[in-house]
Amino acid sequence: MIRTLVTILLFSSQIFLFAQSKEQTGYCTFYADKFQGHRTANGELFDKTLLTAAHRTLPFNTLVEVTNLRNNKKVVVRINDRGPFSKKLLLDVSKAAAIALDMVSYGVQKVSIKVLDAQAPMPRYDTIVKPIIVKTPIPEKKVIATNTVPVSNHQIFTKDLKSVVLHGYGVQLGYYKSKSNCIAAIAAYEAKYKATGYFFVEQKTQSTYYRLIVGNFDTRQQAEALKATIAKDIPGCFVLGWGKM
Repeated sequence: MIRTLVTILLFSSQIFLFAQSKEQTGYCTFYADKFQGHRTANGELFDKTLLTAAHRTLPFNTLVEVTNLRNNKKVVVRINDRGPFSKKLLLDVSKAAAIALDMVSYGVQKVSIKVLDAQAPMPRYDTIVKPIIVKTPIPEKKVIATNTVPVSNHQIFTKDLKSVVLHGYGVQLGYYKSKSNCIAAIAAYEAKYKATGYFFVEQKTQSTYYRLIVGNFDTRQQAEALKATIAKDIPGCFVLGWGKM
């Protein structure tokens, strides 16, 4: 009896996960400004300048590609809240995401959504970001540019697609499936944290992923200092050694 029950539960879980991975089509709206600073369902404070969204069933931190079917504009958002409360709506997105989709003046738009299998903190919309002034910037280690690919299937690039070899320490902020989204995020984070951003190309069996890492410091302590600042916005960021990747 117990074995049968476990089998049923496992089978049901597989059906649920499969259903969650399908593309969906429906209507989307966006949060009103009055919700700025309110607590979301996963415990975060809502920030209209972040690329986030509410969905009734998708797990928190799931990345979803949203396409506005009117103009085919796309944006990737992270699920951090529950809703919409109206069953006629599929998704509630932040003001930043609504701007990216060009739907602010329309209020409601028909969209399609596709669940992505990479999960990562998402950047603030780069036209809304207000750079933070750092009084005493931490010196970064000199970058050695190269025209050759590092000896492995992993590669490090700047946002301008310049291949580099790094040996210091950096702070990882995100993990992206879309290179263009990663590059856009680098520009926003460089302006905000006054540190050079890079993306690390990681080849997997089924796909390619892009890890967004900021900084190339001589010591781990310097990278930890930058992490302490970034962690206020991205609690999941962490320090890593470039030479160990």
